[in-house]
Amino acid sequence: MRWQRPLVWLLALGSVAAVVAWLLHPLPPVSTPVRTFLPLLHLLLLKPEYWVFASLQTVALGFIAAGVLLAATLALVLASRGGEDPLRLGLFLAGTAFFVAHVHFARAGQLLDAFGAAATALDYLATTALLAGFWHGVRFFLSYPRRVDSALLGEYAQRSRLPGLRWLAYHDGVGPTTGGTQFVMHRASRALDAFGSRTGLVIALVAGWFWVAVFHAVAPRPLWSMLSVLALLSLGALMALAAGWIWELLGWHYRMGPAEDRAKVSWIFLSILVSGWIIVVGFAAAWLIGLVGFAFGQADLGVTSVRLAGLIAAFGPLALALLFVASLALSVFYKGTVDPRLAIRRTTLLGTTALLLTTLAVALEVFVASRLAAWLPLPAHTGSLCAGVTVALCFGPMRRRYESKIDQFIDRLLPASALADAEHYPTTVVFADLAGYTALSERDEKAALTLASLLHKESRRLADQQRGRLVKTIGDAGLYEFKAAADALAFCIELNRQYRASAAKLGLEVLPLHFGAHFGEVVRAKDGDLFGATVNLAARLQSKAEGNEIIVSDAVALTLPDRAFRLDPLGPQTFKNVQEPVLCFRVAA
Repeated sequence: MRWQRPLVWLLALGSVAAVVAWLLHPLPPVSTPVRTFLPLLHLLLLKPEYWVFASLQTVALGFIAAGVLLAATLALVLASRGGEDPLRLGLFLAGTAFFVAHVHFARAGQLLDAFGAAATALDYLATTALLAGFWHGVRFFLSYPRRVDSALLGEYAQRSRLPGLRWLAYHDGVGPTTGGTQFVMHRASRALDAFGSRTGLVIALVAGWFWVAVFHAVAPRPLWSMLSVLALLSLGALMALAAGWIWELLGWHYRMGPAEDRAKVSWIFLSILVSGWIIVVGFAAAWLIGLVGFAFGQADLGVTSVRLAGLIAAFGPLALALLFVASLALSVFYKGTVDPRLAIRRTTLLGTTALLLTTLAVALEVFVASRLAAWLPLPAHTGSLCAGVTVALCFGPMRRRYESKIDQFIDRLLPASALADAEHYPTTVVFADLAGYTALSERDEKAALTLASLLHKESRRLADQQRGRLVKTIGDAGLYEFKAAADALAFCIELNRQYRASAAKLGLEVLPLHFGAHFGEVVRAKDGDLFGATVNLAARLQSKAEGNEIIVSDAVALTLPDRAFRLDPLGPQTFKNVQEPVLCFRVAA
């Protein structure tokens, strides 16, 4: 414990020093490959002839510098707090930041070329910092916010939608039973414990040092080179497997853990999930643009597709890493007091996805319409009109379908408590229902359906006029909300009049309407539906009303302007599943 705190300080300050040195000594234009630990990332970020957005090299390195500085700062704060878990997380952040700063600023920036053996020693130190930091990160996340029993993980595995976890659950040689699943989860937990043990750390360090040694060899033998590559690939695979398992642990805490644990991991889990989803959507957009360009022989669209994919490949992981560090800080220091679920659900996930898909759909529709207009043997104006109508008819159902699929996907990601965390606000809720509808349906179903359709049509129009909205229809009933109670009662009176007049004109049997209204706080779901005790009491009031009656609660009566409506008191009324009697009034016609 004593040596961990100075080590965190040393690595964090070393990371900051590398970034500051890069700021004082910017990277020169690179025309030949520079030997780094990450040649692929080097080609993407540093070698202009391999990167279509070479002019954004400084921006990309700025992202990396911001992530390094944020991680180093968080590591310093954690080291100052003390404690076993904060120091483990601090070592993970400081070690990773030191490695990234060494690779992208010290080595790639050619700041160490004149130091010879000292530069080689720093290569070994950076590799050790990365592996030891990752090891401490595994130890931290195994017990953050608390350790999960393997039996509970087995239950989660059976319900998981991830193919890899389902494979672990059902292909263990025991069969798709609870005992077999628990055995596999226990075995995976033991494997992760082994990776996080000191023996696992030693093996990882030996593999990493071996690769660095071969990397620095002047003329390594082919066998040693092959073994070093295998060691590097094996090490990367183990680290990826450990990261994937930790992701599943976070998923368990978010979906099935106690409320306190969900609050702690929400920032980490949701920020990574949202970032990954945006990256996937971006790549899908690039692929679709390239496909359209290939189908219509448009080379410009193909180039745009490649550039967009390159931009996402370069900046997507950088933004994801930066967001991950920021989410760690929020998760550790705020411990769930700042809930990210509403913000992410309302803005980032839905908003960004909708913006990307809408932009892509509009661009695709415009492109197809222009090509179709050029192909049709019609005048320019007529051809454009016909092409636009044809494209709208074809793409409309497609757009509605993928928007529905996206909503379903997002709903599956949200925890069971998402509705309780939705928007709360006070409003006036109205229930309207046709009396005798069931009896009429048995006698004349067509007439009953016509009356219900007429009611919903008139109510939707009148609700809009009275600054309200139709929330949903339930057979012959309707649920409505209004900001002002006076608007709600004016709606009820006018709807009763308009509905009776329209039904009489059609020669239909006029079934009486009855209304119930209550004012109070409601919960609004993502699809606009309303929930809460206010909605339930409004339904009870509506069932209490006779034909052509409007029954309101005292909460509605108190919010009405003086003498706006004449209310006849009905006295306290009791309702099913409502603890206290409710003072009710009948609205006089």
